[in-house]
Amino acid sequence: MANPSDDSKPDFSFLGGDDSAPADGPEFPDDLNFQPSESGDAAPTFDSVDAGNRDEQPDPGSGPSAGEAANAMPAAEEPAAMTPRSEQKKKSRKPAKKRPASRAGNSESATEPAEQQADRAATSDADTVPRSRFNALLGYAAALTLLFLYLLVSGRLSGTHSLESLPDIKPLEPGQFQSVPADAALPRNHELRLGESRRFGDVVITANRVVLAPLDFERMSDQKVVPEMRTRPVLQLQFTVENAATDLGFAPYDVGLMSYRSPEAGEGVDDEVLASSALYVHDSSDEVVRVLNYLHAAESSFDISGQHSSQVLAPGESTSTLIASSDAVGEYTSKAASYRWRIHIRKGINRESRQGVTTLVEVCFSPDEISSGDDA
Repeated sequence: MANPSDDSKPDFSFLGGDDSAPADGPEFPDDLNFQPSESGDAAPTFDSVDAGNRDEQPDPGSGPSAGEAANAMPAAEEPAAMTPRSEQKKKSRKPAKKRPASRAGNSESATEPAEQQADRAATSDADTVPRSRFNALLGYAAALTLLFLYLLVSGRLSGTHSLESLPDIKPLEPGQFQSVPADAALPRNHELRLGESRRFGDVVITANRVVLAPLDFERMSDQKVVPEMRTRPVLQLQFTVENAATDLGFAPYDVGLMSYRSPEAGEGVDDEVLASSALYVHDSSDEVVRVLNYLHAAESSFDISGQHSSQVLAPGESTSTLIASSDAVGEYTSKAASYRWRIHIRKGINRESRQGVTTLVEVCFSPDEISSGDDA
């Protein structure tokens, strides 16, 4: 044991601890001021000066004496006297921002008076259409749609085209004539191909076939054919007409509609003749030649065989008929690329005036679809 009278080197072995502690006493951070208490005892006071690097070694010459360090050891455990690093880090952290309790919309909804909420609910109920009324409106709309489709398919409603309904050739005044220009566009769906069928007003037309064959005539008195009247081969469009009306009978086609023109004596390919119905021959260069229909006077005592001119059809009744071209067509058939035959047809009777109502229909076909007279 060391000499107790020697103050310069006190013996701290009785305190125990690490044997590797330096002989000069314990080390303290250099940022702490070590002040003895005014009461004369050895209890130290720690004031934090700077939170710098605590790992630096203190200056041995400026440290406390060995006796003072011995008395200061128990007081070093007081937590209130210094600020550890962990506490400094906690203080340096910024507090997290708090989210608002609710959005603006929810806040307004929460603060909305109960009376306004009740009024809003009542308004919503008033704007709601009752199911029974909605079903009635839905059924009414469906009925109107079906009616429109029926009128459209049946040909009664094809639009407001100016050529949809034309006056009959009678009762025009003597010398009065009305014709449709050759380049006038027909109403929608007024074009047929061979084999097609469509309704126009109260008449249903079916385009059957086209033949190149002579025309025969028969006497109206006994329906016997007169061989001497046979013509040269002409194009003939054979089609079927049916009366689709339920209350009135009428004649859908006659020789007057086929031969209607001005002047009445015009024939062949005369461009000066006015006529609503004619055959248009298109060649490969898209040149168009108008060939007039065969001219046969309505006042004649002979009928064209197979035409059934002026035959009145009862409701639901049908018959076959034909329209024939001028025999001048033979000059153009060899160069023809396509044909377009415009037919003037009677589509019904006006219920108020009891006069006929007519319209125009076009049948298109190619040279390959023309049959010979032997196949007729």
